Amino acid sequence: MTWCRCPTRRACPSGRASSRRTGGRLPEHAFPFRFAFDPGALSRGQLARHGHWDLKVQLRGHGLRLDGRVAGPRWLPPLIPVPRRKAGVWLVPARNAKGAWGVRLRTAEAIIGEYRVDGGELILSGEMTDVGDGEPVLRLQRRSDGEEMYFPVALAGQDFHARVPLADIDERVGHESWWEVVIDQGTALRPLVRTRQRAVATVDERRFLIDRAEDGCLLLAER
Repeated sequence: MTWCRCPTRRACPSGRASSRRTGGRLPEHAFPFRFAFDPGALSRGQLARHGHWDLKVQLRGHGLRLDGRVAGPRWLPPLIPVPRRKAGVWLVPARNAKGAWGVRLRTAEAIIGEYRVDGGELILSGEMTDVGDGEPVLRLQRRSDGEEMYFPVALAGQDFHARVPLADIDERVGHESWWEVVIDQGTALRPLVRTRQRAVATVDERRFLIDRAEDGCLLLAER
């Protein structure tokens, strides 16, 4: 395992109390913090190893050491920072389906520059480095069972534009469903999302979240 240290900008403990099972109050402490990550902290060798870096916090004091991943509810703020590029590699801050934070190192053959929900439709646009010879389609693939849905993609040179009527998406399986968004042009392109945007929309009494997945691609969820 390789570690990359992030400098701490702010740490200010706050305290609150909760009830003991046997009665009385048990003190509880929270430690809000902020940090800055400099892509320059990664060497060329580390940048060449594409993959996922977990974001962890280590707490030390009075002989105690605690380690844990940084995580939080997926459906709540804060917004995920935008990707940054260094030495031809994209550094993508992202969270997984359980809300755990990390940084993904990857390349990108397609980029989504903007997306929004308008009139019950997910509208997205971006650019591909190579449009190929065929007609690309937008493919939604459900993580739980591999179910797929397809939607048309309009091209103008290397720019693409697509609309997904949210009401047409298959209803969720179980408590929630997660769909990965892929551009299929004979080969699957996993477009990198470059915007800070995140949308939560209710369509026909169905609640959707549109966010960035742990690999930087667009993720559509229904709860």
